[in-house]
Amino acid sequence: QRLTAGMVSWVESLVRLMPVQHVARLLGLHWHTVKAIDHHRLAREVVEPDRSQIRRLIMDEFALFKGHR
Repeated sequence: QRLTAGMVSWVESLVRLMPVQHVARLLGLHWHTVKAIDHHRLAREVVEPDRSQIRRLIMDEFALFKGHR
């Protein structure tokens, strides 16, 4: 990406408040560019949970009525 650190920081702050499509339209960037910036932010800030302690997976039964599988 050929964006300045300031622009990336601005996109990261806006995407926390608005959908990706709205940020892309507001700043004149492509949707994929904004999505990639947000993806890198999430990878940097959100820690992967420890899955070794998981014992059960629970399903929302109401989602089945919506056609989800």
